[in-house]
Amino acid sequence: MWYDLRGKRGFIGLQKCVVAIKLMALGELPDFIDDYMIMLERTARESLYRLARGVIETFGDKYLRKPSLNDMQQLYAVHEE
Repeated sequence: MWYDLRGKRGFIGLQKCVVAIKLMALGELPDFIDDYMIMLERTARESLYRLARGVIETFGDKYLRKPSLNDMQQLYAVHEE
C-alpha cells in the first residue's frame, strides 16, 4: 500500500499489473482478489481492463487479427512436417 498526494491509500501500478495477469492466467473472477489481496473488485476489474486494452493496442494488428490465406498455408505446412 502507498499513499497518494491526498493522503489516500492505494495500490502501486505493479500490484495492479500482477493482479490483472493473475486474473488472466488463472481465469479467476475479480471478486477473488478481494479475499486474496484485499483489493476491491472494481480496482481489480479496472486493472484487468487496462491490461487487456494495452495488449490489444500493442499486439492487435499483428497477432489478434484473422489469419490470411498465406498464414493458413504456413500453419498447414508446419503441421504436416
